[in-house]
Parts: sequence; structure tokens; C-alpha cells
Amino acid sequence: MSQYLRSIRQSRWSRPQWLDSSRNEVQADALKDLTTRENQISVYRVGSERDIDRITIALAATRDNLQNVDYAVFDDAEFQDIGIRIKQSSGATPDSRVNRLHHDISNLTVRQVCALAAIIANGKIDRRPRSKIRIGMQRAIERGDLDREVMKESILSRLS
Repeated sequence: MSQYLRSIRQSRWSRPQWLDSSRNEVQADALKDLTTRENQISVYRVGSERDIDRITIALAATRDNLQNVDYAVFDDAEFQDIGIRIKQSSGATPDSRVNRLHHDISNLTVRQVCALAAIIANGKIDRRPRSKIRIGMQRAIERGDLDREVMKESILSRLS
């Protein structure tokens, strides 16, 4: 069994009072975090807590502004049961190691996206606060983990 990380918005994955907690339901707004492109969804394979830190920092480094990074970590144990296929592909962050952890969940149907939402909702939903992202980004640049040439000037200017 493997674990994967998907960037999300934490508020979309909360369980409001009106949601039936006895059923494996997810609020419909969560589907906004599962927008597909060519019937694929981008995820990152996670092997440790350190991977989570590195992935969230790399994802933050692709943005226009320093901000919190919300994410979900979930298991692939049920993927085969619902016919989900996953394949490794190149990521597009300023961190080459993180790019090698990138995978696409491909050939998705609407049913599979809804089933994936339930899997994600049962995983770990968390946030890396902006303050930790900022410090982590500064350290990653110093170590050479992040390629400054690929990062946006709007982010780099906020790190000084």
C-alpha cells in the first residue's frame, strides 16, 4: 500500500452538521479540488513526513504568493477495487526530487472521482501554515532543493 498527497482547500473537506456522518459522504464543494485535466488528477507519492514537508514547500513555490498549503494524504488500498489507475509522470515544481514523486491518476470516470473523494475524505486533511512554508522555502533554497530560476519573482521577493 502506498500513500499519496493532493493539494486541496481544507474548508471543502470539513463535515458540516447537515452532512450525514453515518454515511461515507463528502460535501459537493470538495469536487472543486478534484478538477481533472484530460481525465487525470495530479498527486504525489509520500513515503514519510519529510516527503510531506518537501512536497508542500515545492507546491507553495509554484504559487504567486506565500500562503498556507492545505493538503490531504490518503492510501491507495481501495484504488484497485474501484478501477483507479495510477502512473508516474514528471511534476512541474522547482524541486527536481519532488517532481520524481509526481503521479497521475488517469482514465478517470465521474464514478471514480466521487469514490476518490470518499477515499481522500477518510485520509489525513492538514495544513502547513504560511510561516512554516516561508521558513521551509528559505531553507530549501539554501540547500539547493528549490531552483530559484523556476520560481516566480513574487514569491522570491517575499522571502528576503
